[in-house]
Amino acid sequence: MFRVHESETASGKQWVWMLSRNCALTPRQVGAFYLSLVTASMAIATFFLLKGAWMVLPFSVVEMSALGIALLIYARHAVDCERVSLRRDALEIESIDGSTRRLIRLDPRAARVEMETRPRGALTVVARGERVALGRFVCERERRRFARELRHALSLAG
Repeated sequence: MFRVHESETASGKQWVWMLSRNCALTPRQVGAFYLSLVTASMAIATFFLLKGAWMVLPFSVVEMSALGIALLIYARHAVDCERVSLRRDALEIESIDGSTRRLIRLDPRAARVEMETRPRGALTVVARGERVALGRFVCERERRRFARELRHALSLAG
C-alpha cells in the first residue's frame, strides 16, 4: 500500500510517504481470530475425548500450535513499512521490519532517485555515497509512481 501526505510546516513544505504491506488483518485481529479457532477446536476435541476418542485432542493441540506459529510470524510482520519524510533540510527514511527499526537521514540537496528499468526493478535513493533501497512492500506500478513523486519533491525541496 502506498500513501502520501503533504503538509505545510514553519520551515516549509513537508512530504511523507508510507509504503507498507497490504495486510488484511491487524495483529489484534489475528489474535482474536486465533483465539476463536482454538476455542472451537478444543471444544470439538473435548467432545470426542468424552466419547472415548482421546487421540483427537493431541492432534488438535498440534494443529493449533502449528497455526499459532504461522499466525505469529504473520502478525509480527503485518505492520512492516517504510516511511519516507522530506523537508527542506532533511530526507528521512525509516524502515520497520518486525522488531527492527532503522532510521537514515540524508541531505535532500544531494539525494537522487535511481530506478532500474527491468521489470520488478529496484528503487534506490543515493546521497553522498550512501545507498538506501526502498519499495519492497509495494508493487512495481506503485514503486514507479513513488519514484516519480519523490524525484519531483526533491527538485522542489532543493
